Amino acid sequence: MRKLILSFLLSSKIIFSQTALLDTNSILIGQQVIFTISNSVSESNSWPTYTNFLIEGIEIIQEGKIDTINNIISQNFIITSWDSGSYYIPEISFSENSKTEGLLLNVQSVFIEEDAKLKDIKKPL
Repeated sequence: MRKLILSFLLSSKIIFSQTALLDTNSILIGQQVIFTISNSVSESNSWPTYTNFLIEGIEIIQEGKIDTINNIISQNFIITSWDSGSYYIPEISFSENSKTEGLLLNVQSVFIEEDAKLKDIKKPL
């Protein structure tokens, strides 16, 4: 029984070691969110690279360094969106057998009262 549990835990670590996470899945236009990807060192045949945009509509503000801790490779990205809507971040493939799940990021517009007057930006003090 112990061997069965141990083998399950070891296999689940390998199977579920790839992750893609958002620190929140709902933001206002222009707010920033941390997007983290990670995978097992043994399962990483390729690492994704991005230029300015994660997907169309989601801009990468800052790309963190690739880090390795306890045989797990990870990287953080600070991302934002300048248009409201729901954005699907597709699965990320590290190898044939190692893929993350897709994620959904909801971007909401700022609520403005219907009768609100436009105001100038405050000048510096």
